[in-house]
Amino acid sequence: MRQFSVIGAVVGLLIAGVAGAAGVPPAAGLPPSAAPVAPPTVSIPLSDDVRRKLDESAARVRAADITSAMHASAVVRFNAADSTYHLNPGGAVVHSNTTVAEGTQETIRLVSDLLFDFGSAALTPVAATKLPEIVAAIPAGRAVAVNGYTDSIGTEAANLTLTQQRAQAVADVIAASRSDLQLTVTGFGEADPIAANTVGGEDNPAGRAQNRRVEIVYDA
Repeated sequence: MRQFSVIGAVVGLLIAGVAGAAGVPPAAGLPPSAAPVAPPTVSIPLSDDVRRKLDESAARVRAADITSAMHASAVVRFNAADSTYHLNPGGAVVHSNTTVAEGTQETIRLVSDLLFDFGSAALTPVAATKLPEIVAAIPAGRAVAVNGYTDSIGTEAANLTLTQQRAQAVADVIAASRSDLQLTVTGFGEADPIAANTVGGEDNPAGRAQNRRVEIVYDA
């Protein structure tokens, strides 16, 4: 029994010696081949030019000073009151008379924002219900022009298409209630504005809202 103890001690010393010679401490209960080995450290030298550029960049960052003037110029404050136009339903329908060579023309001007949702050519249910009442007073058998207009936002082609579709939507409702009228439908896009789309180079929401319209024109 003593012989095996001596042999075990000698084997242990040999294992410890091999591990020590390699500079790696043996893990408890593991042979030297399974002991963890630290990964090598790789050092990449930097050239003097790279070091100089890094030092210059760090110096600029440390020296940077955000002044009050710089901060103020970077902040844009929006005034909600200047960006919002409140529509007045009472002014959604405007009647006007115009004298022409052949006599007098009557124009019924309808605000598009109260007829359609944004970018849509589908009449709202309320507008579709009210339109027959609006055109009820037009004399029987009259030739009626239904003209669509919009503001200057968007491309010319898109505005022409949208105004044609909106004018047609209005004309379809008129035709359903007044089959006696002779309807002509035209979309004019952003042509013939009745208000300024911009004032002093700034957006004019109130003016643009007036320009988005459908006009019903007939001889009085």
